[in-house]
Amino acid sequence: MSSFGFPGLLAGSVGGLVYEASRWVGFQRARSLPDYMYKLHYWLISLVLIAASGIAAAYWSPDGGLNGFLVGVAGPAFISRLGAIAPAEVHLAAAANARRSPSLSAWFRG
Repeated sequence: MSSFGFPGLLAGSVGGLVYEASRWVGFQRARSLPDYMYKLHYWLISLVLIAASGIAAAYWSPDGGLNGFLVGVAGPAFISRLGAIAPAEVHLAAAANARRSPSLSAWFRG
């Protein structure tokens, strides 16, 4: 079992902070800040992501260094990409006004 290391916590937190700061610089270059950047929950979630990446790096790379830094960068990057791949809307049923014939061939066609 891995041990918890303060150098890993520090390296991972710096890695998470670098990733978040790179997003902030990207927003600044777009010259239009999203509305959610002015809300408290965005900044709290950013702090939680930075802390979580530091804690993960402290367990996976307790000695810190480059591995701890990279674990810290990968944490928020992975979590932020999960929201990007989720489908916006899923259609699981047919339209309400769809009429189907009760035949076996129509059932196989969907």
